[in-house]
Amino acid sequence: DFASKFLNINKLDSHRPCSLLNAVNQSKEIFEFSLKSNQITLDTNIDKNLIIDVPFNVAFLAIANLLSNAKDAIGKRGGGIKIEAENVEDMIHCYVTNDGPSIDPGIQDRIFQIGVTTKRNSGGWGLYLVSRALIENRGHIELTTSVSGETKFTIRFPQVREEQT
Repeated sequence: DFASKFLNINKLDSHRPCSLLNAVNQSKEIFEFSLKSNQITLDTNIDKNLIIDVPFNVAFLAIANLLSNAKDAIGKRGGGIKIEAENVEDMIHCYVTNDGPSIDPGIQDRIFQIGVTTKRNSGGWGLYLVSRALIENRGHIELTTSVSGETKFTIRFPQVREEQT
């Protein structure tokens, strides 16, 4: 079952615009077993009508990478991850928050650079690729908060532009 989910998600789906909720739900499916086995809860609050103007695979990559990083930061001690979103002017802000340890202050301002990582045996490509993909699609990601017990990333996705007549 896991293999079929992964194979289906791994197909490059570049349709745009896309539903933020669908990207979040597909990301959740990949990590569902791992989160449960590590006693990590995942709460989401995403309006089904939030449509973002990025390819689906870009939104999925961003959410899945942050979920994976949060899961690894929390580890086997258990904890929680929350994903929320809201309309803010011409962007949709998506917040991914976890209650794990803070990110080392020495790398917080470089966390989106290639090769920067908090994990052993990691090349530091994940957040770099997420950031680049979002920038190429008029989006942005930033580390909003990182203190003990709360690490929060904000992804800004562009809303669909209305056609000019």
